[in-house]
Amino acid sequence: MPRCGMMALRFGGQVIPPAAPRVLVVDDDTLVQKLIQEFARSQSLAVVAAGSAEQAYSILEHERPLVAFVDVNLPGMQGDALCRDIRLSDATWDLPVVAMTGCERQETMRRCFVAGADDYLLKPLKPEVVIDRAKGILLTQARERRKREILAEIESLQGELNSLHEE
Repeated sequence: MPRCGMMALRFGGQVIPPAAPRVLVVDDDTLVQKLIQEFARSQSLAVVAAGSAEQAYSILEHERPLVAFVDVNLPGMQGDALCRDIRLSDATWDLPVVAMTGCERQETMRRCFVAGADDYLLKPLKPEVVIDRAKGILLTQARERRKREILAEIESLQGELNSLHEE
């Protein structure tokens, strides 16, 4: 995956390690894409945009964003179907997905969550809310990664301690 910028992100007093975070935005509204891209750039995030599910599949074949924002009403395939496919793929099953729509119906929200969406945003979007959600997800990922590192270190030290007791 291409890297861009090596600046650490700050969010809520926390620092997200410099991993060149890339955000995928799947929306057929180019204005939404541009608004998010411009604001993301000012926040040291890189955005790759797709106008359809087909374009999103092509992007996901070549790179791994850290979070995807998917419009529910896409031309051709609906966003919840794209989300379901993301969950079923070995390569993207753990990619956080945030559904976006102007529809406030509970049925639409439920359909997205059943398909595997992690979160849901109502349009009209505020770019800063989208970026805050992305940063929050990235921070959670960084914390989980650090927990796994600490657990692995504890297991290693436990093994070393056990071997010292056996001597």
